[in-house]
Amino acid sequence: MTWQFSKATGFSKQPKTGVSAGCVAVSDADYAGLFAAQSKRARITPAADGSPQAVDGEGAVIDISTIATAGTYAKPYTPTLADKAITALASAKAYTQSEYTDFGDAIPDAWKTYLKALRDIANGTDRTAVRAAPAASHDKN
Repeated sequence: MTWQFSKATGFSKQPKTGVSAGCVAVSDADYAGLFAAQSKRARITPAADGSPQAVDGEGAVIDISTIATAGTYAKPYTPTLADKAITALASAKAYTQSEYTDFGDAIPDAWKTYLKALRDIANGTDRTAVRAAPAASHDKN
């Protein structure tokens, strides 16, 4: 089976009369290679000439002859400071809830300061690193 690709409509079977207007021919091997790359989290996008190409998470074009040896084409995830603060804030809130609030005890000032610092970083009003959480303590004041 022979395929064709259009920027507007993507892939379709090539009609017996040849490549449709506005489309480019795609071989069965290239079609298979593109979708093999997509299964490893690459994106299929139109190249400047209108032909389909596989690109990785950074936008670099992938040589589809190397697909079999690649692990993934996903963009590596590097958490931002805000992402880290959101995670730390959820954990710190759960901790203070279970250690203090659940028992009707006041949250110590060191924990309040830490929670507020995390909140400010998570919501973008502070873009600096956060100090470590206060030491776990069973002293409720």
